[in-house]
Amino acid sequence: MDNILEQNKLLLDLALHRYDEDERRNQLVDSKNSSFIAFLGVMLTIQSTLISYIITFINGKLTLEVIILVIVFVGSLICYAISLGYFVSSLKFLSKFQVAPVV
Repeated sequence: MDNILEQNKLLLDLALHRYDEDERRNQLVDSKNSSFIAFLGVMLTIQSTLISYIITFINGKLTLEVIILVIVFVGSLICYAISLGYFVSSLKFLSKFQVAPVV
């Protein structure tokens, strides 16, 4: 009887440990998501300021400075898209986590 009780306690401890690991992992993912969203919001705010500057700077003339600004703007948007792709791919879990041990 004591042996079965000890085995059940051990299984309960293992299950609680696995649950704590999953909970910690989910909290890390949530914090990473929120920090990336905040960073992306700041960068897109800076970008919107830059595009308004480009629009007022063009004013009907196409100079080398305007072309460089447009290239930098489009290039930075492409870099944002690439970094967003890498970020989303890092959040995919490659293996399935088990909450309880297999007996």
